[in-house]
Amino acid sequence: MLDRANYDSVGVRPDWHDAPNPSGAGLSDLLRVLRRRSTAFVCSFLLLAFLTTGYALLKPVTYTANAVVMVEPKIDEDVFSGMSDQRLSAAEEIKISTVVEVMKSRNLAEKIALALSDDLGEPSGTDGRFLASARSAFQSVFGGGQIAGASLSEDDRLFKEATDKVLADIKVRRVSRSRIIEIAASAGSPDDAVRKANAQIEIYLDTMRRERHQARKKRVENLEGLVEEARRELLNADLNVAKYMRENNLISASQDATVLNRIARLESALTEATTESISRSLNQLLEEEAEIKERLARLSVIYGPGYPEIVDLREQLFSKELEISTERQRVMTRTRNARAQIDESAAGLQNEIRSVRRQHFAALEANAGLKELEREAQARLSQSNGLSEQLQRAKNALYQHRDDIKVMAKPVVPATPANSGAAGLIAIGSVGSLFLSALLAFALEAVDTNVRSSDHVRALMGAPTLSMIPRAPGRKVQVDNIREYLAENTQSDFTEAIRNLYLELISSGVSHNPRIVVVTSVLPDEGKSIVANGLSAMAGFFDQRAITINLDNDARGRPPVAAQSQQLEAGELPAGENGSSLYSVEGPRTVSLRDLPGQLEDLRERWDIIIVEAPPILKARDAKVLASYADDVLVVMEWAKTPAGAVKAAKEVFSGIDVGVILNRVNLMTHARLAYGDSVQYAQQSKKNRFI
Repeated sequence: MLDRANYDSVGVRPDWHDAPNPSGAGLSDLLRVLRRRSTAFVCSFLLLAFLTTGYALLKPVTYTANAVVMVEPKIDEDVFSGMSDQRLSAAEEIKISTVVEVMKSRNLAEKIALALSDDLGEPSGTDGRFLASARSAFQSVFGGGQIAGASLSEDDRLFKEATDKVLADIKVRRVSRSRIIEIAASAGSPDDAVRKANAQIEIYLDTMRRERHQARKKRVENLEGLVEEARRELLNADLNVAKYMRENNLISASQDATVLNRIARLESALTEATTESISRSLNQLLEEEAEIKERLARLSVIYGPGYPEIVDLREQLFSKELEISTERQRVMTRTRNARAQIDESAAGLQNEIRSVRRQHFAALEANAGLKELEREAQARLSQSNGLSEQLQRAKNALYQHRDDIKVMAKPVVPATPANSGAAGLIAIGSVGSLFLSALLAFALEAVDTNVRSSDHVRALMGAPTLSMIPRAPGRKVQVDNIREYLAENTQSDFTEAIRNLYLELISSGVSHNPRIVVVTSVLPDEGKSIVANGLSAMAGFFDQRAITINLDNDARGRPPVAAQSQQLEAGELPAGENGSSLYSVEGPRTVSLRDLPGQLEDLRERWDIIIVEAPPILKARDAKVLASYADDVLVVMEWAKTPAGAVKAAKEVFSGIDVGVILNRVNLMTHARLAYGDSVQYAQQSKKNRFI
């Protein structure tokens, strides 16, 4: 098996495409990338530099006029609150954002383009009809009216160009999170720049005023309709109340209160009738008796029973008691006579009260529906009054104008152009072109993931590169004539590469015979047959008996199996020049993987090197199986053709198996020029067109 340490003492670097730390690449690595992509770098740099220079020389001078406006706060807010550190409310943020968006809108730009068409002239390519046609088109879109003229599409295009130019020339920017908005207008002359900036502000204010007036007018019209509707609904509600009172025979809306008052009066009359029997004279006599008793008790405490006034009071008291007794007899007699009449009157009052109460309950039931109608009428009245108030306020505000922005700084005529001179633009463009060209070169290098160098092989395969074999011309080098070609072209790069590969193999320190070498490739048609048979032929030049066994029946350039029927007798070797041993085939032997172990035992005594050509490893796993019998496993990859993904897949197949890599069909001059750092780069510096 291959001893990897004999071929690669450096170790495996990270993948140059997947390295997690791009800053690890040194300046020399970046310069090598630029060298490899020098054509793309130089062409892109020259193109970008040419375009930048042309733009700098042809770009007209522009002037910029700046204006500053502030979005007005609400009436109850501090005017300068937007410029302080206070945080704006969500409603204010929306208002400011809306103002900025309206100023940037295409609708406003169309109005500015129409207003400035007289002062600033028409866009390039106009035929003198732009102003009239654009004004007609604008009136058709925003104000109705018919468009006159036959070339409407051309006029629309010119008007669109003018609008686009306004959008490009006027920049609107909000300053940080404040209410301040900056307006920068660019033009070919200072006066035009000032006119554009002023037009931006004036047309915005005029547009907002007209839109607010139209909105308020529309609101007044809507409110007038709502007020009229509310009045009709109020009238209908009042009519419903009157109809209900008529249908339920209600005198007034307070019918239940009237019944209650009548009940109260009847109850009072009943009470008076009950107490009618009590005599007023008797009550007066009783009061006088009580006064005499009180005075007698008071004097008895002070003077004693024999006091003349006390004696007199006792006589008066006795006389009053006789009068009270007589009055009581008279009242009782009168009461008995009027009792029947009083009872009859009280019974009538009781019946009348019960009748009135029944009327009261009926009135309550009727008033329940009446109150619902009254509440509805009251709601209609409140709604009508509220709408009337809103209508009055809307009429009062119809002609009141309060702009939503305030001009803080008017535009002034700029003294110097806004754009830098041509020299500055050329310098900036050159630096930018250099940077973009380098970026393009690095991008092309990153996109090109095909294997090109031994560093790539180490990063992807984790294996050493034993040889870099140049492309051999297909008409000169075939499987059946490779020995003759190597013998006739001993100084060619192809022969040197095959010779170096053979020397790398025999230097790996395998002492036993025969040496078994398995040759495979990552993908089909990568030239492994030429490599295997060239290696066998080169072994013959070093007096080694070598044979090539083909297990890839689909390999191109093979003669058919029927043409390989001629076999060598045991111990028979074809003789070469000067008695040297040659590789053993008139045609390469073809065997199956199943018969190979037995074949190897038969061949051990006859051959020093047995080269087994296996199918591509991504197609079949023959090479992996043969690795257990082999001393060396060689994987052929085509230079600049084999994708990195295929190499990584081959590495997964050969996991745990030491292999060596051969880069085949290498363009040595291109490889040396691109400075990948391999040995051929330095070897080619002393050669001039040493290719085959």
